[in-house]
Amino acid sequence: MTNLHKTNLISNPQIQINNQGGQLTVDGGMTLITEFLHKLHFDERKFCQHDKPSLLKQLLYQLMAGYDNNSATNTLQHDQAPALMLNTNKLASQPTISRFINSLTEQNIDEFNRLLLHFSDAEFERRNQQALILDVDSTHADTYGEQEVASYNSHYGTDGFHPILAFDNITGTLLSAKQRPGNVYTSRDANEFLRPLLKHYQEFSCDMNILIRGDSGFATLAMYELCDEANCQF
Repeated sequence: MTNLHKTNLISNPQIQINNQGGQLTVDGGMTLITEFLHKLHFDERKFCQHDKPSLLKQLLYQLMAGYDNNSATNTLQHDQAPALMLNTNKLASQPTISRFINSLTEQNIDEFNRLLLHFSDAEFERRNQQALILDVDSTHADTYGEQEVASYNSHYGTDGFHPILAFDNITGTLLSAKQRPGNVYTSRDANEFLRPLLKHYQEFSCDMNILIRGDSGFATLAMYELCDEANCQF
């Protein structure tokens, strides 16, 4: 009897076919199905190649490199350098990046803010920083089309969002951000925005000397009461 030469599957080189006995199976014919599906590229996820961490990393790279428009992705796809730096064969397309952004939830935003605190804690520990000058301010982001909660802001004379931000003045580190409709006043809910930050840094270091700094728009009774409650300066 002629022995069949050892044959490795194209779809999985670790699988070997021969007729010399040993490890036997009555389902060996399934290898033909495996090879057939492999030829059809059945296992290649043509339309789902990127997980959320890789999409977030690509988006951050683009923003830090100055590509603040998602459509820039279509140009970057033809440049090998970004793909090599992100350790991928191909960058995500503009529609994929846009779908990723639209899929973010309020829980994701909370996770991003916790990530900011994690980074700032690491920096404060590295510097052994015991003073925090907490700069609070609002900014305006123009919008186009029918953006959700976007509205007209008479101060800026345009439609958009009016988020509130908190930075550490000493290191320039962004500590937290909160999205708000475009027509709210500067200090709207500022005390509730800062309350968890103050609690976090008081627990981070009982010796942390905290100074809250903002313009006259934040000089409200609620803000003064918060500073008295948290025993910090304003």
